[in-house]
Amino acid sequence: MKVLRAIGSELLGLFVDDWAFALLLIAWVVLFALLRPRQSPVFAAAFFLGIALLTLVFVRRKARR
Repeated sequence: MKVLRAIGSELLGLFVDDWAFALLLIAWVVLFALLRPRQSPVFAAAFFLGIALLTLVFVRRKARR
């Protein structure tokens, strides 16, 4: 069982480098999915800007390491 867990962890690690970034992106998408009935151009812009901001913050954080 430990071997299967290690294999699964390694496979997932191939796709997810930063867990905090991945979890925040998922939370952002879920939040906007729950607010979906209130769609407007401002809603779409806020969604895009939120993802762009998260990406920039985590890229800068990764570059500093």
